[in-house]
Amino acid sequence: MPSSLLARRPDLMAAELDVLAAFRQREAARLALLPSFTLSLDAGRLSDGILSLLRLNPWILHSTVGMSVPIYTGGALTAEIRIANAKQEGAIAAYGAAVLTAFREVENALMNETVLAERLRYDARRWRIARTQCALPPSNSKRAGSLCSRFCNFRARRLSARPK
Repeated sequence: MPSSLLARRPDLMAAELDVLAAFRQREAARLALLPSFTLSLDAGRLSDGILSLLRLNPWILHSTVGMSVPIYTGGALTAEIRIANAKQEGAIAAYGAAVLTAFREVENALMNETVLAERLRYDARRWRIARTQCALPPSNSKRAGSLCSRFCNFRARRLSARPK
């Protein structure tokens, strides 16, 4: 079975998205150490009653530039990075466990299918033998008699269960 079929399982897709989220959280924690810049630009017209009557509403332009640098946070930012790394490792381990579980479940299902097919062949052989032994005269073997009687009982139940 190709692993591309396993990739469509909902539990594996959820685990994969958890790993991706953990990577993004780690990256966000690492970027929190860097300075942040802001740029703001506002524009509009002055709304003064007297100037409006005279139609002299001038345009106003206002801009600001800001920068924020984390200087001292008491180790909180580096702790966030360590926490994000631990969550990332946990998500990767959970994904690996989910993949192994998926492969184990598929392998068990395939093995069960093989075992059931063998069991059906074995049961068909047993019924064929029982049918031939029921057609023969009774033998001294207890086992053959019990198998024959089971087959005959099964056949009688089947015939009686049919609609008339």
